[in-house]
Amino acid sequence: MPYDEIVESSAPILSLSSPSYVADISSWPYPRIISTRYRIIAFIPRNNGNLYCYEMALAPQGLWNGTSVGSLGAIADIAQLNIADFGPFYVISLMNSNNSIVRTYMRDPSAIISTTFNPLENQLIIPSTEPAFVCCCNFNGQLVGGNIYAPSNETTNYWSALGTNCILWSGIGSSEFNPAIDPTAGFRELITSYASGKKATIYSTLPLQEGVICYTDHGIVALVNDTVQNIATYGLVPLKSLGIASGNHVAGDNYIHGFIDLNCDFWTLENTSFRLLDQQGGKLTKRGYRDVIAALFATSSPVIVSYLPRDNSFYISNGLKSLVINRFGAGLVHQAVSGLFEGYDKKLYGTFFDSGDLQGRITLESVDFNARGIKSLEALLAGISCASSTAVTYATDYRMSKNSSFKRSLSKRGGPRAEARIGVSALEFRPNITFSSYVESELEYLRANVKFPDGRFRRGLSMAAQGTEG
Repeated sequence: MPYDEIVESSAPILSLSSPSYVADISSWPYPRIISTRYRIIAFIPRNNGNLYCYEMALAPQGLWNGTSVGSLGAIADIAQLNIADFGPFYVISLMNSNNSIVRTYMRDPSAIISTTFNPLENQLIIPSTEPAFVCCCNFNGQLVGGNIYAPSNETTNYWSALGTNCILWSGIGSSEFNPAIDPTAGFRELITSYASGKKATIYSTLPLQEGVICYTDHGIVALVNDTVQNIATYGLVPLKSLGIASGNHVAGDNYIHGFIDLNCDFWTLENTSFRLLDQQGGKLTKRGYRDVIAALFATSSPVIVSYLPRDNSFYISNGLKSLVINRFGAGLVHQAVSGLFEGYDKKLYGTFFDSGDLQGRITLESVDFNARGIKSLEALLAGISCASSTAVTYATDYRMSKNSSFKRSLSKRGGPRAEARIGVSALEFRPNITFSSYVESELEYLRANVKFPDGRFRRGLSMAAQGTEG
């Protein structure tokens, strides 16, 4: 479970941790570890085809101890899961791939873990159908659940009329959902319908300081505290954004969320005063990376977004590799992460699959060198430091129009002065450099030697020399 951090930091030099560890994941995305405010929970499959929940503890010697607290049923029936942690008491909600099987489990805080029999027989998480919901979170001591599910024979409780577009919340400091018993409990419809007539499906509810953000396939909505006739309730503030396709596609903490929308673009939402919004979503930032994320979705395995508070890092993984997006930028890494966190010893721990790809690949954003005509990228010059055994190659992606796709030029080995002849003419370029091993490799700068032979768009006087370096 120890995780080898290899990506994005303020320091340019990357190095392997020591000792190295064998990756945990045997069948994506399990085993999977999830960190909450109060505990670390691992989800581990067993030979009987069921997924078991373990409460984990880090021993002073750096070893992890896990205690099984119950089965969550067949792995085949679990496509996503959420945890609302209240300390001694927590709730786990899950669903299958088509929203037809929804189960909710509640941890019995009074149960005593037995050590006299097989620990896999401990069932300290109790199934609940009154009500069951797809997603849940802890917001200021209230349990907020979304996408309500009631068995077909359930007609005695008010939540039997609720559905995929509805939320409910418990009383403050309790697990009572009936407002007739606790007036601070309640429920409401989140989004009535869409132009197609299909009701929204809520996939995730996450707290963000002064509100709860509900992520649906029709968009995102902020729930904010409100009162009606002196009774506490929630008001709705729709935020301008596309929706999501799964609860696996969003992660974050009380200060920032990151999610993949229906167009495969990545967004971050940071806390702000939702009551003052003009439907803009506060600090809702489009980070993009659509092409890379779409490639991750091209496989049949589920894509999972994980969050690490250090540098606001989001790991988007498909079981083969991860796209890491943080406050410095983004990059692909060879470890597919299904969950990670920082322990009290300041080390990173997680569950991951390691493909063993140690290449370091850097590609710059598209650049036209501030000229609309055809340019000639003559050479790339770099300031690098790496091991003598590391091979460094240079190339560029290029295209001849805004509507065409980028193509990759031939890769060239650099000379003694870390300069490589490219010789490609195009409208736009994405220069790139590749290290055969990222370990102890450093890139200080990458410069381009460009010529501008196309004078069609030039107006006025021009310099006689057409070469430039930038």
